[in-house]
Amino acid sequence: MTDVNEKVQEEMDITRYISSRLTKSGFVLTYNKQPIGEIRWEDVSNVCLNKNTFFFRDNKIYMIRDHLKTLQYVENCDLGWC
Repeated sequence: MTDVNEKVQEEMDITRYISSRLTKSGFVLTYNKQPIGEIRWEDVSNVCLNKNTFFFRDNKIYMIRDHLKTLQYVENCDLGWC
């Protein structure tokens, strides 16, 4: 059996871990004490997030995470059971 690593992206729901801080212009959204986006008073229906790592879908905030996934496969399988 041979192991092969493949780089994959995973969407992780982080909505319950988001905090917000009130500012003059709206709210600053934070994750792990780091700012990740904002909601402005002018357009409260629009959530602005750091585009490369976070996105908003179905009223939830997701983080895109890269990681290595190990794929396994069998070579020379001539007995028919694999």
